[in-house]
Amino acid sequence: MGAAPVLWNLIGAVKVRVQGPNPARLLNLCVSRGIPVSGIREEDGALVFYTLPWRYRELRPLAFKSRCRPQVIGRSGLWFLWSKVRKRQVLVASILVLCGVLYYLSGSIWVVDVRGNSRVSKERILGAAVKAGLYRGARKALICTEFVDAIISGDIPELGWVYTSIHGTVAVIEVREKVEHPVDRPGDMVARRDGLVKSVLVLSGNPLVKAGDTVKAGDILIAGDPSVPSGTARGEVVASTWYKASVEVPLREVQPRRTGRRVEVRLLNLRGNLIPLFGSRTVPFRWYEVEDSVAGGGKEPETAISIITRTYYELAWVEAERSPAEARDLARKRLEDIVRRQLPPSVKLIDFSVEVKIAPDQGVVVATGLAQAEENIAVLKPWPQ
Repeated sequence: MGAAPVLWNLIGAVKVRVQGPNPARLLNLCVSRGIPVSGIREEDGALVFYTLPWRYRELRPLAFKSRCRPQVIGRSGLWFLWSKVRKRQVLVASILVLCGVLYYLSGSIWVVDVRGNSRVSKERILGAAVKAGLYRGARKALICTEFVDAIISGDIPELGWVYTSIHGTVAVIEVREKVEHPVDRPGDMVARRDGLVKSVLVLSGNPLVKAGDTVKAGDILIAGDPSVPSGTARGEVVASTWYKASVEVPLREVQPRRTGRRVEVRLLNLRGNLIPLFGSRTVPFRWYEVEDSVAGGGKEPETAISIITRTYYELAWVEAERSPAEARDLARKRLEDIVRRQLPPSVKLIDFSVEVKIAPDQGVVVATGLAQAEENIAVLKPWPQ
């Protein structure tokens, strides 16, 4: 019996210390009068227990009879919190109004996003959605997603599939456009870049190259046949191609570094609209870096209501010196990133070599990279009309 019940700590409880010649008699009187007590224990010759705050006044006449002196040594629970809050009626009213506003805002659509469109403009799709009652600020209870899908599909025949979903206060319109099959135009398959031919696959037309041939950009690889109605050339020519890039890294360079000073600003994110809450609205630094940490929602500002802590770190420009080995490693890393960005997604990388040269007189490290890849270099070049 060392502590008050959990429900008492939530609703409200007072911790009472009783001193006197016979504190046990006070407990007996409390039990006989129906005054609840709990957590009875002895501390330094005194009796300690818990009771409800609104029943504490009834202890005074009982303590007089038992010649004891009760003393409140602790308070907990919502009873005492409400006693403090009700004195600040403006604060309570502001909290209630804020909760009401947030509840109202959560029942409306504040972001309408369109996904999957390429040829049909986003404005055209949103215009059709407005006719169906879906727009920024519309009440969610009045929106029928099936009706929105039907209206958009009817107004925009270029769309083959429409699906509208609502997530919180965000409405997402996902569309798929109808595939337009291009009209075949006769022509030749030509090389779009230089390469060494590895294999030739002819579906129609006359091949003009074979494996082992070297071709340049613009050379005809598969010639079409003008003697047939659809004489366009079709096929695939896989060739080894090369991508080259170079990068310079200085041995001495001015770089930004953090000074240790920072400023924090807390922002309320309402579906992409940032409202400052606490902190300075102006950054006192000339040069700075920004880092955001999100709490209470997702990381995407257009799909979350959250509190963002934005930290501004002051930067100072200092001169940094690298060793030749450090500059060589950095140049190699930067070069690999540049070359890999040049490669199309469909290209298969075969080999990658890097040549690094140090020019101490110029204070730089020069890295040159050569990537060997295999890809289909054949593209259709239509004949003149």
